[in-house]
Amino acid sequence: MRRVAMRIAVFPIARTLSGATEAWKAAKGSLNLPRLQKAVLEAPLGSGQVQKLVREAVRSGFRRPQGLTMLLSLCATRKQSERALELFRAAQAEGMQINTFTYNALLHVLIKSGTPKEAEAVYKEMLERGLSPSNHTYGAMIAIMDATRRPGKALQLLHECNEVLKEPNLILYNKTLSALANSKWWKESLQILDEMKEKGIQPDNVSVLYITRALARCPDDWTVGRTLRNLEKYASDAGTYSSLMSYYARAGKWESIIELHGRMEEKNIRLTTRVYNNIVVAYGKCGKLDKALTYFNQLKDSGQTPDAVIFSSLIDCFGKAKQWEKSVQYFEELVLAGHKPNVLHYTALISSLEKGLQWQKALDTFQKMKDAGVQPNLITYNALISACDKGGQTDMAFHIFDELLSQGLVPDTISYSALICACEKQGRWRAALRLYIDMQKRGVEPNGYTYRSLLDILVKAGQIQTATEVHRDAYRRGIFCHFDTDTEKLGQIDLHKASSAGAIAVLISWLRGIKRSHMVGKSFPEPEALIITGWGRRSEELGQSKVREAVVDFLNSSSKRPLPFKIPGHNRGRFLVNADILRDWIMNDARLT
Repeated sequence: MRRVAMRIAVFPIARTLSGATEAWKAAKGSLNLPRLQKAVLEAPLGSGQVQKLVREAVRSGFRRPQGLTMLLSLCATRKQSERALELFRAAQAEGMQINTFTYNALLHVLIKSGTPKEAEAVYKEMLERGLSPSNHTYGAMIAIMDATRRPGKALQLLHECNEVLKEPNLILYNKTLSALANSKWWKESLQILDEMKEKGIQPDNVSVLYITRALARCPDDWTVGRTLRNLEKYASDAGTYSSLMSYYARAGKWESIIELHGRMEEKNIRLTTRVYNNIVVAYGKCGKLDKALTYFNQLKDSGQTPDAVIFSSLIDCFGKAKQWEKSVQYFEELVLAGHKPNVLHYTALISSLEKGLQWQKALDTFQKMKDAGVQPNLITYNALISACDKGGQTDMAFHIFDELLSQGLVPDTISYSALICACEKQGRWRAALRLYIDMQKRGVEPNGYTYRSLLDILVKAGQIQTATEVHRDAYRRGIFCHFDTDTEKLGQIDLHKASSAGAIAVLISWLRGIKRSHMVGKSFPEPEALIITGWGRRSEELGQSKVREAVVDFLNSSSKRPLPFKIPGHNRGRFLVNADILRDWIMNDARLT
């Protein structure tokens, strides 16, 4: 009798509903679930057709929750959250049986559709109806907390699940670890790892991935190192090792990547493209370019296709090794492999050409980059300005700087420092000083390289007073140390922490102070003056001090006569000169007027 009723019931549905319901019409008048599913999925939203379909299905005996759960799962695959809610409400209104699995299916749809607020409301409704959440329910809600960056709530749900169901499982722990990792809660991630061990739940490759991601914020290298060593025993595939390598890559610990690779070989784990990429980069960063090329070629021989990241790494590594020809070779190979060069590839190549003093090739590459529709970034412009600086193309460097500004980019310390350096090589001290003023107006902090280039050009141009003021500014910023030039307090000056140009600027200021004191009748505080440049017997540095060379050159290049100074036998980083001889020398040196 039930089958007869179902056959009779299907025809009024077909007559009542048009379009979507035609798909439900059964061949022999029987209720056909696949056709019902199609009708529901094709019915226009908000038209009432979904509710009519559900009503007729219920009248035909379609009351069990399994069918509704299946329909909701189909909505999940299509990310149709509105249709799923309409279907669910219609089923409720028609008295269809709804259980925890049905709610789980609806939560799954809402999560996949990116509607966490609606999912939380459904979860609350489920609890109010007295239904008990399952592991799947808790997993869905933890995923929502992950998506909405509420790691504390994810932890609470995990512990609630463990208390209520007494069935902790790896999937729930991994979902919780994902929520903690995405919010960088590294301490809590380590606590969860300990809890898993206590409950006898062995972490898997997914656990390792999330914990290494969380550890990116851990400031304690010892804790990170110990944890990663413990995690490695759970690593059983190339994907997990790749995650560990990626962490070390972000931390710049290239030797650790090489060690991991060695242990992968011991376990006979097949290398993937991502692992090869980390290995090639690691050997390149460690300066072992032969090894990097060995594994690059091994990747190709294995039948795997090198990705664009590997080419970018090779171009960069050979650039830093000042082998620009190799960088060009791998850029060309990148194109031949079918990859489209992006801003990283072009920038790495321009930087390589800059280090190889190939300014014209760098400009040509920059033009090709723009012709290809690739937008340069600040790093690209900085590399190009530096290339023009090293090639003596100061006007072109300024042109590139102007283009940088026209593109709406904000120049940084590297931009200004490279341009000031270009000015220094051509003696354009006024332009360098304007750049120095402009960078401060823009809030860009000068660094030691900026100050050294500016001081060099000012001292060479004879702008000693300005150089001294610039040096004071560097001291205020904590870049250079302070030099006391008050001759009433000190009969010596210590320059061993200065730059070459900074040392000369401060030395001239000190000598001028002695001259002013002598002109007003003040006596020198000591019988001998002492100039300290460093590189003495206690110096930990090797080689020849550039500051010492600059000071010796200055003292010996007087327009009248060199300053007769003595170097103590026990310390070649000190210069002693009789105070009276020093005063006479100062009064006759035109540079100190």
